[in-house]
Amino acid sequence: MEAFFDLPMGMLTKIPVEIRNTRLGLEAFDDLLIERPAHHDVYFLAFPFDSDLMVGFVGGDFAWEMSAAGEAAAVDFVIDRLVSIFGSDLRGHVGRSHMTNWGAERYVRGAYAAARPGKAKAREILTQPVGERIFFAGEHLAGPLIQTCGGARLSGEAAARQVIAALA
Repeated sequence: MEAFFDLPMGMLTKIPVEIRNTRLGLEAFDDLLIERPAHHDVYFLAFPFDSDLMVGFVGGDFAWEMSAAGEAAAVDFVIDRLVSIFGSDLRGHVGRSHMTNWGAERYVRGAYAAARPGKAKAREILTQPVGERIFFAGEHLAGPLIQTCGGARLSGEAAARQVIAALA
């Protein structure tokens, strides 16, 4: 139980916005960090894989606030930040938008597991089955691939192999 407490869900919210017919002087994978008072920072990844997306990222407590405020508020926030840098003409280039909302996912309630300071051992503890009957898997137990989808899959496969071995 202590290991669960020591490895709570953190939050990272992605807010992609389509920017049509302009690259704003940026190249694919350029990044911007807009710092604001009260930790309301937003990081942007520009046009990943040469797509038409500017992807805004907010994390921590502010991401939880965005989750509670909803997609429309998050998209407005991101567009307002971009307009503050690139000017109001940008609004005419904005297309579709979205927000990940991991905090609202019933069985997830967060974006990734973030060990409390000094409590990284919780990950190791949770790799051990409980009574050879309960096995844990997920991105939080993925070794060097923690906090990734690929890590979650590999962890799940490893746990499945443990279950098969226990049943044999």
